[in-house]
Amino acid sequence: MKHFNFLTIAGSDSGGGAGIQADIKTATMLGGYASSVITALTSQNTSQVLSIFPASAEFVADQLQAVLSDISFDVIKSGMLLNAEIIDVISNYLPKQVPYILDPVMISKSGAKLLNDNAIQKLIDKLVCCSYVLTPNLPEMIVLCGDTTVKSAQEFLQNHGGEYLLIKGGHAQEEMVTDILVSKKDSQHITLPRIHTKAGHGTGCTMASALASFIAQGHQINDAVVLAKNYVYEALKNADTTIGKGSNPLKHNFILKEFP
Repeated sequence: MKHFNFLTIAGSDSGGGAGIQADIKTATMLGGYASSVITALTSQNTSQVLSIFPASAEFVADQLQAVLSDISFDVIKSGMLLNAEIIDVISNYLPKQVPYILDPVMISKSGAKLLNDNAIQKLIDKLVCCSYVLTPNLPEMIVLCGDTTVKSAQEFLQNHGGEYLLIKGGHAQEEMVTDILVSKKDSQHITLPRIHTKAGHGTGCTMASALASFIAQGHQINDAVVLAKNYVYEALKNADTTIGKGSNPLKHNFILKEFP
């Protein structure tokens, strides 16, 4: 695997299954060196988010300045951003030459709100235009685009910028799970069988981080999406369902036999 430097900007999950922890595990398993900028601390487990302690915008800026002034990154991924003030700071610091994967995290697996309502438009105005890939799940697609169709995704990209939008299809009920990579002109469907398991905590974070990792390794976007989806599939298939009483985390450190 090609080494790469990976920066995640997201919230911390005390249960270890999602957020910063999932991002770091994923990038590390795929051969990267992971740095982090923490936007919030959450007290959560596999069943619920008990409380959220936001980082100040000033502290987020300090973290960004510290890592970006010292380390050259091959990719930047963001997840839980929480509020408009943090989004403003991030938009001011993003290096234009580094691919940016924007996971518009709005609601946790357990239903907790992770992005304030008044920050949604700010995310669209300030960060979508900077993104290489936007990775919403189906509920987030409805908030951002009004529905979950390829046409709406393409119109969203045309109106707000960004190179690609990856519609993550895990929330659908079909036996085959389809993710759709959308550009302003075309689309690609990637389908795998649904894994029936109570695991799944951190799936979205892991998908976005795996995609970021494969892009950082130099894979073309279409191949990177396929590789990332396969990584998540294997991590989900190998999940330890004895960890936690709710939605169990993925097994990020399964033996990588088929990945470059």
